[in-house]
Amino acid sequence: SNTRAYRVALLNTGTGKAGVTFGTTSTNMDTPAIATTGNSGSLVLPGNMIYPMIIDCGAPDLYIKAISSGTNTLYVTLVATE
Repeated sequence: SNTRAYRVALLNTGTGKAGVTFGTTSTNMDTPAIATTGNSGSLVLPGNMIYPMIIDCGAPDLYIKAISSGTNTLYVTLVATE
């Protein structure tokens, strides 16, 4: 079969946390949140990351929404397709 794997690399180089959510359309996405306790439902990236986190997004149409707890730079890069 000719299946493709879509992956994205996320790297937060700022000092604050970043909350990230994903969706297949821009209208079906939750607003990202950074919880102070418990589970926010968002992927939370720590600050001062040295290496990116690789996420298997599963589909070519990917929308990403992110917020930050401070002044951050969040790098989002398509890694590879197979």
